[in-house]
Amino acid sequence: MKLGIEFRAHVQNQIWQTFFDLVFSGSSILLAVFFGVAIGNVVRGVPLDATGYFFEPLWTNFQLSAHPGILDWYTILIGALALVTLIAHGSLYVAVKTDEDLGRRARGVALLCWPLQFFLTCSSLVATYFIRPDVLANYQRHMIGLLVPIVVFASLAVMLWANPKGKEKLAFMASSLYITFMMGAPPSLSIPYCCPHATRTTA
Repeated sequence: MKLGIEFRAHVQNQIWQTFFDLVFSGSSILLAVFFGVAIGNVVRGVPLDATGYFFEPLWTNFQLSAHPGILDWYTILIGALALVTLIAHGSLYVAVKTDEDLGRRARGVALLCWPLQFFLTCSSLVATYFIRPDVLANYQRHMIGLLVPIVVFASLAVMLWANPKGKEKLAFMASSLYITFMMGAPPSLSIPYCCPHATRTTA
């Protein structure tokens, strides 16, 4: 990412500027996906050995099993959700900071992302319950945790309402609230899981 920023400013050639723009864009996309995959691993659980360290291969069979990899269908789902969320959030930020044509196009990108963001949000909640069925018991013990899904879907509703009306600041604030509560969800889902050879724990 830094390579694309640094070299673009020193090269006065359209081809190379386009290349470094692609480097910057590609690295930004991968960074968003990697952060999402990391959160997915936290929610799914990280196997710790007796010394407190863990090691997992990058992938195994992409299934949830006793020996999963860093990448499986669940962590990829969370990575995709993180990417779409940050694209929509960044587009709303551009819409706030610009006006006229660029701002309109930025709002359009955020609006196009909304159905996919909503679908991935619902899918991630169902998938989280599928891999962590004890999550409902955790919510019963800590009823305040129910604020997480309530605020998440309320934020999505505000984004859908405010964006087409040109209220990009309100939509951006709702997107920020969505990200905050989605990031706050993993600690509220933390339930220790043990297996014979390792301890699988979450934050």
